Amino acid sequence: MVHKITVAINNQLTDELPKGLRLLVRRCCKAILETESFTGMAEISITFMRFHKAILL
Repeated sequence: MVHKITVAINNQLTDELPKGLRLLVRRCCKAILETESFTGMAEISITFMRFHKAILL
């Protein structure tokens, strides 16, 4: 039985993510759940952020 898997992609970058990258991320998430024999519903949240170098004191 196929359960519902939701992959929410939040882009905090200034540029829009290409459709191909969004599709690849969704497929990877679903493949990992299948590999791990995960059963049931799943909601996965992914956020793309731009990190700046921080100065550690």
